[in-house]
This record gives sequence, C-alpha cells and structure tokens, in this order.
Amino acid sequence: MLQIFIKYLENDPDRTTAAWGWLLAFGLFVSNVSVNIIAGIIWSISTTTLQAGIRLQLNTMLFSKTLVKKDIASSVESKKSDTEDGDNKTEKKTDQDEEDESVSSKTQIMTLFTVDVDRVADFVWHEFALIDAPIEIAVATAFLLQLLGSSALFGLLATICRSPLSLRY
Repeated sequence: MLQIFIKYLENDPDRTTAAWGWLLAFGLFVSNVSVNIIAGIIWSISTTTLQAGIRLQLNTMLFSKTLVKKDIASSVESKKSDTEDGDNKTEKKTDQDEEDESVSSKTQIMTLFTVDVDRVADFVWHEFALIDAPIEIAVATAFLLQLLGSSALFGLLATICRSPLSLRY
C-alpha cells in the first residue's frame, strides 16, 4: 500500500486526482491501525494469559510443597513431644521457640520462592520481546531494501560497525 502511495506521489506531482491520494492515505491509516490492534492482541495474550497461567501453576506447586513440608515437620515435632517428659517446661519453651523460628524461616523461604515465581512469570514478557524484535528488524530491513536498493545495506553495515563506538560505559 505504501509503494502505491509513493508511486502516486511521484507520478502526480500536481495532484490532479487528489481523491486517489486521500483514499490511499486512508488505506495506510486503516492498515496501520489494524496492525497495531493485532500486535496489541498478541501482546495481551502473551503477557496476561500466559503470564497469569504460569504464575498460578508455579504458586500452586510451591504452596502444595510447602504445606507437605509443614505437615511432616509438625508430625516429627509431635513425636518428639510424646517421648519427652511432660514436667520439664523449660524444654517445651525451647521447642516452641525453635518451632517459631522454623515457621519464620519457612515464611522467609516462601517469600523468596514467590519472588522467584514472579521472575519466571516475567520471562514471558521478555520472551515476547526476544521473538518480536528480530522479526521486526527482518521485515524493516526487507522493506528498506525494497525501497532503497543495495545502498541500504551499506548504510546498515556502517550503522552496525559504528554502534560499538557510540556506546559509553
């Protein structure tokens, strides 16, 4: 559509048929809007649906494993308390303190794992960018080659060779 519009601009410098120009400009607008809507839908699917599903599955696995470990720990502690003498209250206070510390550390571990789950779920966003960016670069390069010819390759090569020089640390 853009090539047809460019040919129109080149072949009709006096704009004798301005209606064709407006129609082509409107066509470019509609195609641009539709491409942006499609890209937004794909972005929405990749970031919300996949990210929410991955986060839900990982958190469910994490919570179930934590609950299993907590049940095992409480059954071991109940066996210890059955074997101990009931008259010694200082030992029970020490066991209670250790239990509180273990719950506290389990809570800290759970928080750390939840942060890791969030990071894994955020990978979906980065994966979309890793897939989308090379496709956009390839399409833009092909379009540039079609419009400008082989001279565009020399310009791209000069830009790529010069880009490390422009980076500042």
